[in-house]
Amino acid sequence: MYGILDMKTYQDMIGFFNVRGKMSKNDKPRKVGKKSDKTEKVSKNPFKMLLAYVKNSFREIKQSKFPNAKATRKMLFSVLVYVAIIILLIWGLDIFFSWVFRVILG
Repeated sequence: MYGILDMKTYQDMIGFFNVRGKMSKNDKPRKVGKKSDKTEKVSKNPFKMLLAYVKNSFREIKQSKFPNAKATRKMLFSVLVYVAIIILLIWGLDIFFSWVFRVILG
């Protein structure tokens, strides 16, 4: 089902889709339409908006979980295999259609 990746590597790679871990009793889902406690003031200054965007981007990168070296090698190998298969497929179709047109056009 996962190709070259085994289940443990796949789960490590995706981080179980949960950055925070298990929900505690205090974690409650936020109601739709309810304002958040942490509202940020939106500035119309483009430089402040750009700075806020960059800060939020770095904050998002810090929260990301990246795969380890073993998982990266496995993913790289699988991508290279799939790319090689597609290259061979397109090359084969190119040769086939070249032959067909040569036969048709004489």
